[in-house]
Amino acid sequence: MVCSICLSGQANTENEVIECDGCGILVHEGCYGVSDTESFDSFCSATSMEPWFCEACKAGVKNPHCELCPSQDGVFKQTVTGRWVHLVCSLYTPGMSFGDVDSLSKVSIFDMPYNRFGSRICSLCEDSRLAGTGICIECDAGMCKTFFHVTCAQREGLLSEAHVAEKEEADPFYAHCKLHTDRSVMRRRKTAYVTLLSRMKYWCERQSEIKASIEEGTAPEHVKKNYLRVQKKIKEYAERSKLDNSHTGWYPAEKVQRLVTSSAEAVKSLTKKAELMGLDLKRMEEIEAQEDNLNEISKRWNVNPAFSIEYVGYFLDREKRIETLKSQNGELLTQSDHLQKQETELQEKINEITGKQKCLKSNEESLRNSAAALLNFLKKLLPDSEKKFVMPSRLDAKNYFSKKGPESLVDNFRKLTSPNGIQPGRIKQCKVCSSGSDAHLMAQCDECLWYYHISCLNPPLTRLPKKSKMFGWRCSACDRISPSRLSPSRFVQDSDTEAGNVAPSRPKRRSAVVVPTEEPIKKKGKKL
Repeated sequence: MVCSICLSGQANTENEVIECDGCGILVHEGCYGVSDTESFDSFCSATSMEPWFCEACKAGVKNPHCELCPSQDGVFKQTVTGRWVHLVCSLYTPGMSFGDVDSLSKVSIFDMPYNRFGSRICSLCEDSRLAGTGICIECDAGMCKTFFHVTCAQREGLLSEAHVAEKEEADPFYAHCKLHTDRSVMRRRKTAYVTLLSRMKYWCERQSEIKASIEEGTAPEHVKKNYLRVQKKIKEYAERSKLDNSHTGWYPAEKVQRLVTSSAEAVKSLTKKAELMGLDLKRMEEIEAQEDNLNEISKRWNVNPAFSIEYVGYFLDREKRIETLKSQNGELLTQSDHLQKQETELQEKINEITGKQKCLKSNEESLRNSAAALLNFLKKLLPDSEKKFVMPSRLDAKNYFSKKGPESLVDNFRKLTSPNGIQPGRIKQCKVCSSGSDAHLMAQCDECLWYYHISCLNPPLTRLPKKSKMFGWRCSACDRISPSRLSPSRFVQDSDTEAGNVAPSRPKRRSAVVVPTEEPIKKKGKKL
């Protein structure tokens, strides 16, 4: 006699293995939560006892459907909503709760999220149509991602043996997959499960023989009386269960939505209906598998040629993808032509503005030359005592030096050359090749603000230089500028220095843009 919950045949006077007189299921009193039976110590007495029935037989339900797995074998418990679950499924599934812990009754499935139903595929199910029903538990061995139903794991001998001494632990009910279970222990559990099924099969055959003999009138009198007494008790319990419809326990006031394919009962009913309608289920499964393969064809880019639906689907999908790529390519070409036309128009405008700028610069130079000639003429007319003025240059040196000192030299130069801080005629145009193409491959100098193609530089660059708040990039022309040439004395006449009007300052270790002047610069008494 093997318990259908713990698969153990060990028993004693305090925890006997009892048998249901209605369905023949075998359970330990402690495993099933039996505490109100009139036990006469059957180990020591051969007298007849009062019949004992499981909850399913008391309710008059034969072959109930479990809400957590597709199996209909085993011992069941009723939920707070009147549905049925295996007691072993309730014990090993996380999130299940019992309203009465002592008798292990009033099971509730509403303490766990409903999206767990049908979210995993059982790796041990014999029927693939039922593998996605119910709730699957996970292997407790570390990071193992193997999922299976509780009853499927019990059939394969993968459930832990939760003895009475271990029930004081936090969670004595756990399971491991075949890879993380000892083979000898797994073989012993499978043997016990097969023994249980054999005994259940024998009990069912024995009951059918007794029923047939009673109908024929050949059964012994004591056997007939015992059979009729059991059937009478079952009817009494069933009528009492129908009158008592009040299921205590909390459950949602509104029904919670759930997929039909996550219910084993619904899948079995639909399968039976399909068989009665004369549908070929194997052919339907093949069609579903082919449809799944066709849905995944778009993710594959190479299928070997063959006379198969998979290759035909791949070929048709490839043609569709080619047409899509062609249409996208045509749109991109049209957009590219439009952008090239715009670029050509903008380049013409830039060239026109650059030509005007050159004309203005030539006019400016001619005016400056004429002004310089007039100033030289006026200088010759003035007496020698009044020739103590600074020769005007292209940009007045006083405007370069603010209150902060010579640090703002580059900023003031940029402000004076252009009100926007960018020199005119420098709109994404390479200084070397004077071309505006490949603007994404141009690098801008932080000193002269000119643009350069990375291929036009000497030596050329393989990628654009990185810039940040603390680092910049300068072209080779700006990098040749010596820091000593940024001294304030270069913008003042040598006569002022000799007179002591301006104190000589040490050169700053900071690079900047060199500003040209018209007067020769003297340094250390030598003419440059």
